[in-house]
Formats: sequence, structure tokens, C-alpha cells
Amino acid sequence: MEIFIATVCADYNEQTGRGAIIRKCLESLVQNPHLEATVFDFGSHGRQFGWLNSLPCKVWHNSPFEDLSWTLEGSERRRHLFAARLAAGEIYCVADDDCLPEQADWAERAEEAIRQNVGYGLLALGPTGGPSTHTGQTSGGEIVNTASVGGIRLVRRGALKTFPPYGGVRGYDMQMCAAYRAAGWKIGFLRNIRRQHLGGGNLSVYRERSWPCGEMDRPDGSAAEN
Repeated sequence: MEIFIATVCADYNEQTGRGAIIRKCLESLVQNPHLEATVFDFGSHGRQFGWLNSLPCKVWHNSPFEDLSWTLEGSERRRHLFAARLAAGEIYCVADDDCLPEQADWAERAEEAIRQNVGYGLLALGPTGGPSTHTGQTSGGEIVNTASVGGIRLVRRGALKTFPPYGGVRGYDMQMCAAYRAAGWKIGFLRNIRRQHLGGGNLSVYRERSWPCGEMDRPDGSAAEN
């Protein structure tokens, strides 16, 4: 199964700070033998994280497509657009760079679950520590139905024909999940296949947006609609 991960390896402390979290999570995800990994690097150019290019996976530092711009602004949406175009299999995964699965066989089990439950467009690993508090959840068996998921989510390729525009605020997962539900798909997470969110719910692209890192940080309204 293919997995796509967006990151910004910025000037965090590589030994004890955010950098250590990113490295731990990325290395775990890309070294999983069940996964073929691709990393979208939205801002680590020329920085101290030379290990990023040594990962056993494809690392994109620029847009794979001429018609999709490569900017930090709106990258929460762009990573899904890139993944949807690049994925070859029926099921693929889009993961945050600060999430760590708890079980070694999570990828095989999660892929089997979404294949067996054909009504789900998105199915995510459950959060550590109990059921999600997302609005609209209902408990039932292995899967908990909910209004929105994030972290590490398995995607049914082609289920969403058009991704909603980036709204310019944090929370694109909620926008995207609403579009899946409007298209008739269920959204849920797996009760017994879990992940830790080591970054405290802050994907690196959120934290980096207010930091000066060159051209890619400048809001571009037209680019955000790509």
C-alpha cells in the first residue's frame, strides 16, 4: 500500500524537540515493509535535516505536477491532491508527520478493514486513550463512525472527485470529510488499530506557517485554489 506524508522539517531541536518527533514518526512509517512511502517536503530546503533525503522513499521538494503549485499555504489540501494523482492502488494512506502507529501490523489490518467495509471513503487509525470526541460519532463494532478523521487515514482512491477549496484556516480535515459525507461515503476510525499523536495535534505545516522561510510562506490566493 502506498503512503503519502507531508512534512516541514524546520529549525526544531532534532534531538529532543519537534524535530525528534518528526524523525521518529517518519522513519517508522517509511520503513514499514507493507508500505511504499512518498514524502512531500514543504519547506526543509537548506536546513539541518539532511536525513530527510536519506529515507528509503521518494521525497518531493517541488510539485510533481505543473498545474499544482508548491507553497506552504494550502499544503494541507495540496498533499491530498498530490496523493490522489500519484496513487496507483485502490487504497492508499495519507499520514501526518507527527503520528506513530501503536501496532507493527497496523497497515495490513487497516487496509483489510477498509477493503471489507466498502461504504467507507476514509478510515483512520483510532486515537490513543479512548474513543474520539468528534461530533456525530456512533459506536459499533470495530469501526466508530464519526464526522471527521485525521492523523493516519486510509483513502479509497476516486471516492472524492473534487477536493473542497482550502478555506485559509486550520481544520482542512473537517472540510474534506464533510465533502466525503456529502458524496455519500461514511467516515470512521478503527477502534483497535491505534496511533499516538506525538505532536499534540499540530501538523508541522501549521506550526511553520508563521515562520519566515522564503517564497513558499507567502499567501497566494490563486495558488491556494489549485
